[in-house]
Amino acid sequence: MKNIILKIKSSKILNRGILKKIKDKIYFKYINPREEGRTDEYRLEIFNKISEVFGDTDWMLFCGGFLRYYRDKTMKGQDIDICVKEEDLEKKLPLLIENGFLIKQVFYNNNNELTEYRLLYKNVEVDIFNLYYNENEGYYHYFTLEDSRKKNAKLDRKIEENKLIITGNDYISWKRKLPDYEVKEYVYEGTKFKGPKNAVENIVATYGEGWRVYDPNYDPRTNPENNKPMPFNNAKSVVYIDAVKSLE
Repeated sequence: MKNIILKIKSSKILNRGILKKIKDKIYFKYINPREEGRTDEYRLEIFNKISEVFGDTDWMLFCGGFLRYYRDKTMKGQDIDICVKEEDLEKKLPLLIENGFLIKQVFYNNNNELTEYRLLYKNVEVDIFNLYYNENEGYYHYFTLEDSRKKNAKLDRKIEENKLIITGNDYISWKRKLPDYEVKEYVYEGTKFKGPKNAVENIVATYGEGWRVYDPNYDPRTNPENNKPMPFNNAKSVVYIDAVKSLE
């Protein structure tokens, strides 16, 4: 099964045009719901592990997970996206590995900066984003997706030993600003986690003023109007066929 999935991910034919649309439809209808179910099963355990590892260090749940919690009072069916300062994540990553997390995928921007880790915990994906700070721009992070502005974005995929390497001019590292990095504790089903202290400001920065109503057409690459992310071509990601404990 693993070899079949690998061939699908690396296939140029299946990742373009109508075949890609069919593949994506199958994934989101049949595979993604099963993955979300595992997330629901281990969500609280993951929050406890992250809280234990990071201790007093600031981290925050953001994106869809925090939006669902704040707006809908649930996180059911939502993946886990965490944001941590770059220097703090570098220090704490080995402790996460010691506590049962593995590295499944890493993402790099066009300057070859490692911007995001996709970790596995009991086969549940947890995305941890490096949070950057610049005196002129404030806080910002990157997320990596193909260019949705093109009808047939072209990505290059190649396999090297235990790695599937994805590159290409249409593979984009999108840079989005955050209004601040103030956090506070919240409680979900009796379990504490950290999220943005200024909740509405942070949600608006990602989802816009209409965040109170679910928008099925929302695309993080082109929304919201008030804080569109900046695209940088020639991003890169490395998928580890068998998840690893270190990048060495």
